[in-house]
Amino acid sequence: MTFHFLILYAALLLLAVITAWSAVCTKLTNRRLKHLYQRVNQLEAEAETARTQAYAASAEQDIYIRFMTVKDALFRQFNAPLPRAVRESENAMHFSEEQLNTAFSSGEAEALRQFFQRYRQYLDSYWKTRTGGWKTVFVSNAQNGADSWETVHAATKSLYQEAERLSALFVYSSS
Repeated sequence: MTFHFLILYAALLLLAVITAWSAVCTKLTNRRLKHLYQRVNQLEAEAETARTQAYAASAEQDIYIRFMTVKDALFRQFNAPLPRAVRESENAMHFSEEQLNTAFSSGEAEALRQFFQRYRQYLDSYWKTRTGGWKTVFVSNAQNGADSWETVHAATKSLYQEAERLSALFVYSSS
């Protein structure tokens, strides 16, 4: 009976060692899993930050291209009226508020929003006809008001100066 008792005792002892070892391994595995879970969460947060930054950069670049299209159209009007440049710049006016608010601070976004609104008014006042067409002929006489090239030229210069000032909002702008 002693022999059976020894075998039973050895089996119980072996079972206790295996159970203890299993508990230690489980504890180590849980610690590693917890570390991996934290690392995955950290990587997900970093990826979300990178996506947000990439979207903001993309939105800023899109608005920059639109802004420079308008600025270029204004610049082209300095010597003589070029209706085609103005017509083509009209498409630059279409961007979302979300893009503007994502890429710029609230003050910067408001300044750009007002600039584009003034440009829209400039187009409507000086370049569009009552029927929605585009003016192509201007007289050189200040007495004719909005149809006078001098009046259009003065408004163009004013808007261009504002565009020059707002160019500083764009980090990669050379002007």
